[in-house]
Amino acid sequence: MCVGSVLLAAAGVLDGRRAATHWMHAPLLATRHPQVAVEPDAIFVRDGRVWSSAGVTTGIDLALALIEADAGRQVAMNVARVLVVYLKRAGGQSQYSALLAAQVQSESETFDSLDRWRAWEGYASGNANRKIWLS
Repeated sequence: MCVGSVLLAAAGVLDGRRAATHWMHAPLLATRHPQVAVEPDAIFVRDGRVWSSAGVTTGIDLALALIEADAGRQVAMNVARVLVVYLKRAGGQSQYSALLAAQVQSESETFDSLDRWRAWEGYASGNANRKIWLS
């Protein structure tokens, strides 16, 4: 995970392969190891038997992808639910989060309200036949 890609590259494991690393370290990896095809924006990359990821939370995404590859989608989704993962992301996603950038720049709690509304919507859709009392 993350800068572990630099260690793998130094050991020659990534020679001729695609690899991910944290966006802050991608230029370093690309400069020190030009034989590695660095994908600076990917959250994780699978190139043959070698997997690499961009950071700690993307390591969870990578682990879920490994579980899905070995045991199937349903098992991976169950593990994601047990881990309380907000969203199971695919490896081709960007490390840049437009939502996070907007949240950082916002001085209001609008995004907190949005999250609460989405949680309520999920609860309500799963309990559509139950009476829900609001006080």
